[in-house]
Amino acid sequence: MTEYALGFVEIAKALPGLGYDNSFKIAIVHPATETDNAKLFQATAKNAGLTIFMSSIIAHARKWINEQ
Repeated sequence: MTEYALGFVEIAKALPGLGYDNSFKIAIVHPATETDNAKLFQATAKNAGLTIFMSSIIAHARKWINEQ
């Protein structure tokens, strides 16, 4: 999986420190457009009824992807 793929990553695996369960998923999109990333994460968080810090999620998700 690369940053260019539109995929779903379980937050529990990507960001174990946040303690979300496996039912909450985030989408990883092309990294070139931070605004698009932020909008996608905001929509995902809103749909899940959660308030999360977008920059932190993006940074941790990228780190997780790079470790795969």
